[in-house]
Amino acid sequence: MSNVIDVTDATFVAEVMERSKSVPVLVDFWADWCQPCKTLGPILERLADELEGQIVLAKADTEQNQQVAAALRVQSVPAVYLFKDGQPLDAFVGALPESDIRAFLAQHLVLEGGKASVPDLPADGGDPADAEAAYREALEQDPKQPAALLGMARILARRGEVDGVKKYAEAVPGESNEFRAAERLLAALDFWAFGAGHGGAPEAPEEGAVDEALDAKLLEAAALARDGETERALAALYEAVGEDREYRGEMGRRGMVSLFGFLGEDSDEVRVWQRRLANLLY
Repeated sequence: MSNVIDVTDATFVAEVMERSKSVPVLVDFWADWCQPCKTLGPILERLADELEGQIVLAKADTEQNQQVAAALRVQSVPAVYLFKDGQPLDAFVGALPESDIRAFLAQHLVLEGGKASVPDLPADGGDPADAEAAYREALEQDPKQPAALLGMARILARRGEVDGVKKYAEAVPGESNEFRAAERLLAALDFWAFGAGHGGAPEAPEEGAVDEALDAKLLEAAALARDGETERALAALYEAVGEDREYRGEMGRRGMVSLFGFLGEDSDEVRVWQRRLANLLY
């Protein structure tokens, strides 16, 4: 199977929606007159080849395929949509730099070696302190142990200790299976930190546009996430997205995405919320 394919209005359902049920599909909407598209396209193609079958890149010329572009409300190009399980999961617009595209993919994909080998955190009723003690003991023996570094970062994320998350996640070796998961956690820190004494969200609303009710909902969701109440956190974030998708730099949507990555996108809980979010947004 080729890592890069061309799709049309006629083939979109089979080549993108159906195919995404077995492998994530990144759709690049482009046009021949679009100069930024010519910059972005080669980067996406190189990443698709680098990932070797972990993702498929589908290229759709919007001039020739206006039906699917209209259905997905593509208003400008380049526009890139990520499909999983037959649904659009996330998107970005514009010719982002390669580092930002890698961060975007890292939010949704477990790359290079499958699921990170970090042990699961204790289930409800368990003691996170036991996991933390085990991780610290492992790091005493090997300060660069990837699973222990990532485990510590995840535990501290739940406590809202942003500096600690950065310390451990940034130390995860780049050649390890855990590296992409660490990148994903770092990319989501603005949500985890919200309301935890770190200055709130970095992308504050314009002056006069603060919505106290929405802020309260986001604060509640962040606190629930740090406490391990992920189902309730996702429900609160979903409500926030429904009220105002753009608020605080799309913090509601990005918060949900960060929890998807934290929980593991192969979980039934995540699949349910991914479908709900996709239906709400698209």
